[in-house]
Amino acid sequence: MQVGRIIKGTGIYFLGKIFYLVTNFVLMALLARWLEPQAFGVFSLTLSIIMALQLINDFGLNQTITFFIPSSKSVKETKSYLNYAFKIRLFIITLTSTLLIMFSGIISKFYNLPELKSSLIILSISNFSYSLITFFSSALIAFKRVGKAVLLEASQILPRIFAVLFLFLYGSYSVYAGFSFGFILSLIFGLTLMWFVYPKENGFSRINKKNFVKYSSFIYFGLIMMIFYNKLIPLILGKFADSSQVAFYGVSVSITSMIFLLSITLGSVLQPFITSSNKNDLKKNLPRFFKYNFIATIPLALLAILFSKELILFFYKKMYLPAVPSLIICSIASMIYGILSLWNNIALGFGKAKLFSKMRSLLAIISLIASLIFIPSLSKIGFGAIGASLVYLITCFFEGFYLYLKLNEKFFPYKYLLKSLIAGIIILPLVLLKNFFNGFLLLMLAGILGTISYVLVLFGLNYFDKEDKKFLKTIINKLTNRG
Repeated sequence: MQVGRIIKGTGIYFLGKIFYLVTNFVLMALLARWLEPQAFGVFSLTLSIIMALQLINDFGLNQTITFFIPSSKSVKETKSYLNYAFKIRLFIITLTSTLLIMFSGIISKFYNLPELKSSLIILSISNFSYSLITFFSSALIAFKRVGKAVLLEASQILPRIFAVLFLFLYGSYSVYAGFSFGFILSLIFGLTLMWFVYPKENGFSRINKKNFVKYSSFIYFGLIMMIFYNKLIPLILGKFADSSQVAFYGVSVSITSMIFLLSITLGSVLQPFITSSNKNDLKKNLPRFFKYNFIATIPLALLAILFSKELILFFYKKMYLPAVPSLIICSIASMIYGILSLWNNIALGFGKAKLFSKMRSLLAIISLIASLIFIPSLSKIGFGAIGASLVYLITCFFEGFYLYLKLNEKFFPYKYLLKSLIAGIIILPLVLLKNFFNGFLLLMLAGILGTISYVLVLFGLNYFDKEDKKFLKTIINKLTNRG
């Protein structure tokens, strides 16, 4: 395994993700402040529909090219796989964007929200653009051009920037136009990056399209199941609760997305390296990546739980305080997901697309049953966002449990997970600071003290061994281009 490239790639990708998510979070908070919960709920519902379509658009191609491109035997074969995948993607997104426009009226009637029709028609442009952008981003990672992938993903803050700008200049109804315009600019940037990466050699080679489609189909089936176990939650919530509850749930998910940032970033960079590495390297290095993932995920989740009220008051308005219970539940769910989600990329890196498909199918059934139990019942008494958060928690738990049964014996460092949890408890006394500080000062002080205390306890528990010191030295050398 090319540890140095993974370290450097993960570092670059992580910083890019941090920049994107923090900027995106701030911009979405501005939209929430200016649109108010009802209008922001409609906007969140529209985005949920678009995000659900992205799974249909995918056809498993994003994950498939990150498996087939690194394992290609020649440049011509690589070029052929990429072109074949692009043709499939272009056909599907053209079809779904057209159907979205045609059925926008029916969808708005289903939710009893007339304003939803025009927003869906406008965001059909975003559906088209975003799907191509994610394809290009996966292709860049497959080519191990992580820096360019980071630039492309960072450009996706443009839709939020223009949404806020259009909101200030032209009013709330122009948010959707600004959002789509930003995606068009991001797509143009993506096309430019791909021009520099696309293989310049002439000619193509024969490829095994049957195996490609078969692998892609397993993943695609799993992704379609994700609509039922993940993307369906806000859509069901929008049907049974008012749009403000959709906004509260959207706020909770937005804040907690930072918790599993490292695991998502690390998994994306690891996947093509897993495909091209031998088993001895994997057994040696993968537990260590799990171990470092614990260090970041657990304290972030605990801080989000302890300071849920302060986070909402600082980034949003007082009117969003009903989202606090939902935020606490989503923080627990995100911690579980962050600790265990690395297994998804390990499974796909090994080519276990069938395992991915089975897992998603099981979760779809669990999520659908949980959604129909918790969301309608709690929506009746005004707690629809809490019901949606409980469904999110249940699915994250079962996803981790399923992967535990399938892959735990090989790579998972249990004792370090326990030590991380014990060290995380040191953050709990910080809750006492609520009596003395408010706002940003509280969050900053809690973060600094929590980080220092957490690291000291990890050292006290002998969390870091000699190999970690060598590994840390390698990281420093790679990041500073030495050694």
